[in-house]
Parts: sequence; C-alpha cells; structure tokens
Amino acid sequence: MRYLQTYIFITLLALLSRTVSYAQYDTSEIGAIKAYAEYIDSINNSGTQNNEFLHSVEDGVIKRKRSGKTVGGYGEYMLMNLREDTIYRIEYNGGARITVNKVYYYKSNQLVTSKLELFNNKRVIYRREEFYKDSFNLLTIVKIKNEKKTKRHTHEIELSLFEDGLKFLDKFKDAHNRHKQESLKL
Repeated sequence: MRYLQTYIFITLLALLSRTVSYAQYDTSEIGAIKAYAEYIDSINNSGTQNNEFLHSVEDGVIKRKRSGKTVGGYGEYMLMNLREDTIYRIEYNGGARITVNKVYYYKSNQLVTSKLELFNNKRVIYRREEFYKDSFNLLTIVKIKNEKKTKRHTHEIELSLFEDGLKFLDKFKDAHNRHKQESLKL
C-alpha cells in the first residue's frame, strides 16, 4: 500500500511539474516584444514624417444593419515604411455605445503583439494584451476594471486578437498589391 501511495504521489508530482513547465514563458522574449512596441509607439506618437516611416488614416461610420442609421464611427491608423510594403502598427478605434481600441504591432510583417481595450466614458473597463512568437501565443494578460459593463460586450472580448490582427495584415497587403498594380499601369 505504501508503495502505491508513493507511486501515485510521484506520478502526480511529475504531471504537475510538466504542466507548470508548459505554462512558463521566456520573460526576456516578452521584454523584447514590449520594448519593440514602445519603440514603434514613440515613432507613431511623434506625429512627424521622416525618411523611414509613413502614417496612414482611414475613417468611416458605423451603421445599424436594419435601419441604416449611423450609430458610431471608426478610424484605422497605420504606421508603415515609405514603400508601403512593410507595416509596423495598425490601430483601430471605433464603437457605438462603447469605444473599442485595438492595436496590432508587426515586425517583418509578422504579428508580434496586440492590445484590446474597451472604454466607457473614457475609462478603461477591460484590457487584454497578447504576445506572439511564430504564430504561437506566448502570454495573455487580462485586466477587468468593470465586470458588469464588460459582460454586456462579450462579442468584443471574445474576439481572437491574433486572427483579427492577421485580417488587418491581409487587408494591408491587398491594398499594397492594388497600389503596386495601379502604379505599373501608369
């Protein structure tokens, strides 16, 4: 009986240690990604054009599907290189009753980190950050400031930031390819 208890204890210990090892992440990698995002933000927030980067803005309205009534608006802000073939940052702001802010950071046209924030009256009620390497989610950080208001907007919270970031990247690449084809026609 004693041997059986020891065997069960060692087996459980091995399983728990294996689980913990999978949950660990390399903090230096996360630190490097955060430093890269801060660098890109500093360039983006400077607001000046220089010899390397180009800012792009796209605005629109949000309408109700049935009535067609305008209930909000959105803006997409991009930071790219001058040739417009490499994207560094895409930010989406929009919403009707609540403001949704999504920011995606790309390195070599690969998604490396993303942020999602929900605002109610200019106060953050929900925030999620994700860090990626080779299409693998290294770490997700979630902070909920107002659970009651957050529950009303589960469709924004349940969004896959990685997949959404890839959709924005595809949209950017498609626009670049169209622009390239149009310039070849001239």
